[in-house]
Order: sequence, then C-alpha cells, then structure tokens
Amino acid sequence: MDRYRCRPSLARKAETRVDRAVGTIRALATPPSPVPPSALAAALGPRPPDHGVASFVGLEHEYTLTRGGQRVDFRRLIHGLPVPGRRLDPGDANAFRCSSGLVVTCDVEEAEVVSPPVPVAPGFAAAITDWGRWGRDELRRLLPDDVVATGFSTHLSASMPTRLVGAVCALFTRTFAPALMLVLDRPDSHGVFVRPRPGRVELCGEFATGSRLGAAAVLVAGGTRACAAALAPGPDGGRGLPPTLAVAARPATGRPGLFVGRRLAFGFDLYAGGRQASIPLAAGGVIAAQVYVEQAWLAAGLALGDDAAPADLDAGDRMVAGAGPLGIETTGDDGPTPPAPSPRSPFGDLLERRARPEFTVAAIAATWDFTVFRVDDGRRLAYACVPTPWLGSFLGLLDAGRLDAALMDPPTGSVLSTHDQTSVPGLWRDAVIGPDLLPYERTAAAAADLLVAPPLDRPGKLAILAVQPDAVGVADETPTPDRRMVSAVPLAAAAAPTTVAVQLTAADGAPTGPATGPAVAPPSPGPIPDGHRSRAGRILVGALLALILAGTAAALSGVFGGGRSGVEVRTRPSAPTSVATTAPQPATTSLPDTTAAPPPPTSVTSAPSVPVLTTRPTVAVTPIPVPVPVPVPVPTVPEPTLPLTTTATTVPPVPPTDLVAAVFEGPAGCAFQPPSATLAVGSTVSFRNDTDTDVTIVVGDTTISLESGGTSAPVPLAVPGTIQVTCTMAGGDPGGMTLTVTAG
Repeated sequence: MDRYRCRPSLARKAETRVDRAVGTIRALATPPSPVPPSALAAALGPRPPDHGVASFVGLEHEYTLTRGGQRVDFRRLIHGLPVPGRRLDPGDANAFRCSSGLVVTCDVEEAEVVSPPVPVAPGFAAAITDWGRWGRDELRRLLPDDVVATGFSTHLSASMPTRLVGAVCALFTRTFAPALMLVLDRPDSHGVFVRPRPGRVELCGEFATGSRLGAAAVLVAGGTRACAAALAPGPDGGRGLPPTLAVAARPATGRPGLFVGRRLAFGFDLYAGGRQASIPLAAGGVIAAQVYVEQAWLAAGLALGDDAAPADLDAGDRMVAGAGPLGIETTGDDGPTPPAPSPRSPFGDLLERRARPEFTVAAIAATWDFTVFRVDDGRRLAYACVPTPWLGSFLGLLDAGRLDAALMDPPTGSVLSTHDQTSVPGLWRDAVIGPDLLPYERTAAAAADLLVAPPLDRPGKLAILAVQPDAVGVADETPTPDRRMVSAVPLAAAAAPTTVAVQLTAADGAPTGPATGPAVAPPSPGPIPDGHRSRAGRILVGALLALILAGTAAALSGVFGGGRSGVEVRTRPSAPTSVATTAPQPATTSLPDTTAAPPPPTSVTSAPSVPVLTTRPTVAVTPIPVPVPVPVPVPTVPEPTLPLTTTATTVPPVPPTDLVAAVFEGPAGCAFQPPSATLAVGSTVSFRNDTDTDVTIVVGDTTISLESGGTSAPVPLAVPGTIQVTCTMAGGDPGGMTLTVTAG
C-alpha cells in the first residue's frame, strides 16, 4: 500500500479498472437497465426534428491497393500510416476517425473511406461528391508513394426507420434498382446489391465520382423516400413510383440482401441493350429502358421536392435526356477532378479533448449513431452517451460552458452496455465499450423476408413471385409483421416454356380456384459476384453457390410450409411441373417469359396501375448517339501446370521507410502497433499517442514525452542493429517494440 500512497494516480487507475471489471460482470449478469432521466438529457432538450425517411445519405468508397502490380492488403498497412485520427469504433479495430470527420478503415483487404452522413437538403448531391473527392485525396496523402489506389466500389446509404428497411429494399429492387444500375455501373460491371442495414438502406455498385455519383445519390435518396411513401397506408399508396418491373433478384453473397444482376435479373443483358432494351413489367408487357429511366428519375425528383435544388438534378437531367452518357455508356475513368476543400464536421470535431474548469471531456467511442465521452474531474469518472442528433449541439454547449453543471451531476445510469441504451442522452457511472453497443445486423434468415415484395393495392391476396429463375415462391401478402416467403418449389429446366398449374385452396381445404403461369427455362449458370470483383476463379464458386441455394430452398420449403397456419405446400404427382398451394384468398399472376427475344423499342407498354408522372420543364437537348457494345467471345485459356521444382529467389533489399508507430492502451497498459518492424538504415520512426493520457517513450538513448493525440518528431535510424523501444503510462504496465535496423 505504501507504493500506492506514493503514486495516487496509479491507485486511482487500479481502482478504476477494478470498478470497470465489476461493472462489466454486472452488465453481463443482469438485464440492461433503461436510460434514466438525467440533467444532461434535460440540458440538451428534445430530439432535433428530422424526417427519418431518407433524411440523410452516406457514402463509402472502396479502393484496391497495388505495389509494383501486386495486391497490397490494407490491413497490414493501415496501422503504420500517419492517419490524423483515433480508433474509436467499438466494433472495428481497423477504423480511424479522422479530424475531418471521415473514417478510414479496411473492408477485408481493400481500403475503405467513409463519409459522415449528409443531410438531404438543397446541395446534398454536391456535398456527397465533395466528400468522395476529399476521401480519395486523404487516402492518397496517407499511402506511400509506391502504393497505387484504384477505385473498387461505391456504397450509398439512405437513412430509414428499421421497421421499414426490409419492405423498402424489396420495393426499391422492383422500381428504382434497374435505373440505379444504368446510371451508376460501367459497361463491364455486374449489377447492384440492395442490402437492409440497421436504420438505413444500402445500395452497392461500381466505383463512381463526379456527375455519376451525384445522380446516383439523388436516385438513392429520392427512390427510397418514394418507396417509403408508397408503403404508407391510404389511397395514395403506390402512386409516385415508376413502373414496377419483373425483376428476378437473387440472394446476395456476403451480407444479407438482394443482388440484381445485369443478366440474371432480366433474362437478357440489360447493359448491352442500354436505352433501347425492353424490360419486362410485373403487370405484363414490356417498357423501353429509356422511358423507364425517365419515369424513375422523375419519381425520385418529385419525392425529394424542395430538398433537392436544381443544381442537384442537373447532371442527372442531362444523363437521362441523352445529352450526357449513362454510366453503362462511359469508357475509361471519370477524368481529372480538382482537389476538394477541407471539410468540417461534428464527427471530426469530437476528437478534440476539451478542458473545462472542473473536468475534462474526451471521446472514447464513436459511431455514426452515437458517441461516448469520458468525463474526468480527478475524483471520479462518468460517461456521457450522446446520440448523433444531439452531437452538434452537445459540442457547442460544452464549449460555451452551458453543460458544466449537467456533467458534474451524479450519474443516473449504472452501466452503459447495450445499443438500446444509446438512443437518448444519458450520464452513466460506467461503460462497457464493445460490440454490444452496436445495432444488431439482420441475419440471413431474417433477410429472406426481402424476397417477398410488399403489397401495394392487394392486401390479403396470395402472390406467385418469380424470385429465382428456377423456382416459384408462394407467399401470403397479408401485411403482418411475420410476412415471408413460406415455400420455394424448384422447377425442372425446360427447353421451351412450360405451363405451371397452381391450385389455390382455403384454410379448410376447399378449392377456390386455379392459377396458371409459364415456367421458363433458367438462364445458363454464371457467377454470383461477391462485391464487385471480376476474378475468373469466382465463376465456379458462383455456380456451386447457385446449386446450394436452390437445394436449400427446396429443403426448407417443408419447414416453412408446415409451420405456417393457413398455408400449406404439397406437390401433385400427376403433373410433373405442378404445385398445389393453400391460401386464404385466391389470386392469379403470370410469370413473364424472360427467355424470349426482346421486342423492338417501338413495342412499349406501361404498368396499368402506375399513373403517368408530369415531367418538369426541361431544355430540349439532342441525344448523342451511343454505340451498343457487341460481345466478343473470349477463348478459354487453360491454367499452366506448375513444375514440381522450386526456384531460389533473392530477397530484395529493404528500402528506407518513414514509419509511424501507434501507441495505444492495451489490456494491461501501454502497447505498440506494430509490435515490431524491420527498417533500413536511413529510415525514421515516429510515434502517435492514441491513448487518452500522456505517455513516455524511450528509443535507445532518446526519451520522448508525448501527450494524448500527439505525434513525435521523426527519430533517425543511422546504425544497423536491434533497438528495444519501451512505452510507459500512468497506472499501466510498460509496453515494448523491437526495431531491427538493416544495412539496406
């Protein structure tokens, strides 16, 4: 105890860790408590108003990295880069929140740059493109000169109440997704992913910047808003949408969701057909792709209303009218773009440690949904949880001194440990920073509900859905929380269209009427892309996945069918391609023949239930002729056989490097990332303090005192040998790092 009396900071640190361990055990052993009222919540006031439905859009850009033509895994590189930020994400150890508000992280081996949520208001399309340019420039500034970053994919998200996410995804797939594909993708792209995420709808497509990115942001924001409005009860539900298409979406790989492929979803290559393609309608007939894109773009603009300025729509207006190329009509990159101005965002301002007269406030966890701040007055610690709608006002009031009394009040909450507790402002005695603070992702089983499109004007009816080319799904479309596809009956491949007979019966077994529809031959098997990778090796994997999915659907049909009251699925042996189904009410639906050759562009019909939208007055422009690409068969080249001999290689010399090592607080105290490194003579090493306290670093005969968030001056390495680097911090064990210096 004498040692602790001599070092009160160490005693307080040890006591704090014991209290936190006790709090963690208590949080795991007892149900989470609700958020009690606090002076902090009263000081911040009610939740700021927002629409909730597509009121914010966000951008993620992924990049592939290469060095000398070889792929570079960003996970092995990021922790040695001078990233101007801190690691605060409780679920992603690779994520750095930057001072600009951007997040730089890894998506497997790709580099990912994420922008803060942008409010959907006049000028939002330009703001999204600016954040994309700033993220690109920030990544290039961080990477070594010999590492090349190439755009890989674009992820656009629109905020959405979680209860609507699944239904909006399903409806967006049939109404706006093909238009997004034509605008966002390139001639060699695969398609788009529609993914349900907690509190948002995510659309994933080809890497895009400039006008393509701005137009895609308008389609995502306006399209999801139009879908949510169409799902609202009332006589106007379904109005203001483009024609509903017959889209054969498939379950996405990786995260749950739907994949809309350029070929599999329509029975032909949509990108090869371009504006002249004829797309099948859900109600029968076809519509020219050009007419459909015009209707989809107009519907998105009308849904945004005054939240979109004319400048937000100009680029898309030109693309849709033919004065500029669609994404599938472009070749090469988007051309040079000027550097974006340095942005400012509360998501970057929160990194600053704030000192008030009686306490200090520092962020210890941050996501796009909430931020947790540690309040330290020298005697006790408290934890303030601030949801994102209050973040800007919290920082402003904190800097003005108007939260001093509220933050010095005794905490009203016990242990902050779950995501449900982060929805309102609160002051907590302890916090368990970990993945439980994050929202729960939808599981693959729950995402299967997306395969059933929501009803718009036929409640209580049974629908036959062409979810997969080789299966017919039967589902109860009654708008209940547990609506789902209850069965998937596989159909044998046919060389020509075959009629399928479906007998509809009531719950008591009485027949109510038949329904028939053509069963078309499935298209030739192909790869189901993972993300937007176009590696030849995924072709075989995609085919195997398709077989597994078809077998799984058939195996689960009995489970779902048997467990659902009022719905039963059984096969009729007398008809080889017939299925029998029970349902409360009958309905008939025809499955479109997607194998037939597309009719000429002059044969165009629109969905009977969709009103014609009034177009905005636009300046007439002359469409530019766009050549239709002709597919060229590529011969298959067998992989060469590798000889069973080994070849001695010469290890290249290690070039001089400017290394930045991160210092962070590990389980027992100070630690380094990376824990060891091999550098050449002439290299330098700097240290960045990612902890929330001051640290002391010893490099050979050099001692460095480094405050929280600071970066040291470079230390030159001039002599070959091994150098042991140590780091110490108050109340923790020392950490070590080994530097091996070679002659080059």
